[in-house]
Amino acid sequence: MVNQILFVKNNYNDMDFFIQKSNKRNYKLIFSISISIVFILIFYLLFSYFGKLIQKERTDKLIDKYHITSLYSSNNHYDAIKLSNEISIIGLIEIPAINLSYPILSNSNEALLKISVCRFSGPFPNRDGNLCIAGHNYRNNMMFSKLYKLKINDSIYITDLNNVRLEYVIYEKYKVKQSNLDCTSNTANAQVTLITCNENNNKERIVVKAKVKE
Repeated sequence: MVNQILFVKNNYNDMDFFIQKSNKRNYKLIFSISISIVFILIFYLLFSYFGKLIQKERTDKLIDKYHITSLYSSNNHYDAIKLSNEISIIGLIEIPAINLSYPILSNSNEALLKISVCRFSGPFPNRDGNLCIAGHNYRNNMMFSKLYKLKINDSIYITDLNNVRLEYVIYEKYKVKQSNLDCTSNTANAQVTLITCNENNNKERIVVKAKVKE
């Protein structure tokens, strides 16, 4: 009888030992996974932060180039400030309501859209017609990330390379499928159309339309 009791007690001790050992392994595994997640998160945040700094530095250099060239040049009839064979600045867009200020590049492709906002179609700034400007929604407050916050009657300022600065007033804002390009249709008077990806759906586009303030 005593041997049976001792045997049972030994079994219980062995089970407790294995349970404790298993729990320790689980705790170590959970700890290791948690540490890995923290390091990945920190890496992602640092990558995002320095990415924003690089984008901002590029944009600031373009804006400086725009201001310096337009200020000190004797040419009063600019169409574009040529930066390279592929990149030209044709104006500046400012939207005070979302603290936005970017040079407008003359044409658009994936590489240029990573640098600044781009003329997608239409005339050069402040001319008759529908100037369509495309910009990425990086969801990090850069480029057109905050376009969804704009409201009817907010102001958009477009400065061309002859230092003419016109105020445009937003009169329409809506969403369309990415394949719908009706918003790029030409108009008789000077208008501005801003286009970016929808905040929650990459297959949709946010469209903001504005006309010259009367």
